[in-house]
Amino acid sequence: DLVLEKVNQVNYVLLQGGEDIPPTSLSVGVAFCDRKNPQGTLLKDADTALYRVKHAGRCGCAVY
Repeated sequence: DLVLEKVNQVNYVLLQGGEDIPPTSLSVGVAFCDRKNPQGTLLKDADTALYRVKHAGRCGCAVY
């Protein structure tokens, strides 16, 4: 929950843009090393989580 909260805070700021900075968003995929039922390597599972966010419209965080 803390990671998601921080990502949402960063996205709020990024989506505001700035004088010379266009609105941007952050997408994050997270996989913990102590997870149950790993389907692959830690990096592969984090990548899978990231693509879940991207397919859901980006601008967020998913945990594997």
